[in-house]
Amino acid sequence: MVSVRLAILIGIIFVLAGCSSIVATGSAEATGLALLHDRRNSEAIMRDEAIEMQADIERNKNEALRKNTHINVTAYNGKVLVTGEADNIKLRNQIILSTIKNTRLCPQ
Repeated sequence: MVSVRLAILIGIIFVLAGCSSIVATGSAEATGLALLHDRRNSEAIMRDEAIEMQADIERNKNEALRKNTHINVTAYNGKVLVTGEADNIKLRNQIILSTIKNTRLCPQ
């Protein structure tokens, strides 16, 4: 009886120990701990988040972009990386020019 309880206790400890790292890293973003490891100051982080949110808002306003594209906008220190897929060149250019304010296309 004691050995069964001990085996169950050891099993629970191993399960909880394995999950603790997932819980700790997964909740870091929600609790703001990710800011501790970021080289940017909090103002730059907030500005970059605003750029990303504004790009999503503008993209969702346009039905053609919303239905025919899949894009991700990532901002870091005010610089923007746009990744994803678009059905054609026209939509791709529209994504860059209309969803992100004060942007221009770079030569390819």
